[in-house]
Amino acid sequence: LLAAATTDGTVSVWQVPTWQPQTSFKAFSDIVNAIVFTPDSRQLVTGGRESAIKVWEPLSGQQLSETYHGVFVNIQYLLKAD
Repeated sequence: LLAAATTDGTVSVWQVPTWQPQTSFKAFSDIVNAIVFTPDSRQLVTGGRESAIKVWEPLSGQQLSETYHGVFVNIQYLLKAD
């Protein structure tokens, strides 16, 4: 799977190597600053300007959890999390 985010808060997921679109969903109302798969690729984690971290099921786009940290979330923050 490959995931990408846009400046309007939308996340899109594609199947690789066929490049077939899998799903697209609105993750935030503003820019998605960080997007990363968990090591097993079963979950997708996003961080945004809204100081939130959200966890998604990447094949369906279903939100699994959300937490607020009160700080601007970037990719370095997500990669340090266990």
